[in-house]
Amino acid sequence: MKNFLRTNLYYIIRLIGTQVGISIFAMMLQFATISISTDLHLIASIGAVVFYFVLIYSTCWEMGYKSSERIAAGRLIQSPFHGAYVQIAAYVPVIVLLIALWVGFAFGNLVWGGSMFFVVKWILYVYFSVYHGLINAVIKSLSLVDFQTVLYPLLYTLSLIPGIAVAGVSYYLGRRGIALFAKPKQNID
Repeated sequence: MKNFLRTNLYYIIRLIGTQVGISIFAMMLQFATISISTDLHLIASIGAVVFYFVLIYSTCWEMGYKSSERIAAGRLIQSPFHGAYVQIAAYVPVIVLLIALWVGFAFGNLVWGGSMFFVVKWILYVYFSVYHGLINAVIKSLSLVDFQTVLYPLLYTLSLIPGIAVAGVSYYLGRRGIALFAKPKQNID
């Protein structure tokens, strides 16, 4: 575990920085589109999510591309899920917030649980805002008021899966040298 963190700390911090940057970008898009129309708000949210996936792809593809030379030289053991593991490590702040959100939901009938749920939901809204437009579209489409509160923790938890999948696939593609966009002309330093 210590070796994993030491060798991948640059990419973990880079993915966390990407997450913070895309959250600011998504918040600006939300504020600009939410008052105009809900359809435009949903389209802007989908665009932010796609942009976020492209940023994850580029970081993890680069990591896989660099790792391919180390694997070929025998300095690194091949791991098919390495990109996904790095993305999970970058999601640690979100995972901690999700655990707090689930605890707040479970004890929502108590004063501290309801307050915890409300506060953590707003922290997730700011920190992981790239998915907020999609989550709001799903929640507003349901008419069951009692079921809406369980959807916040459930949808935020499920929103981790696509980012982890994109990271895993892009690392694999980078390791194989398969580029979806532009391939580097020389080795990445």
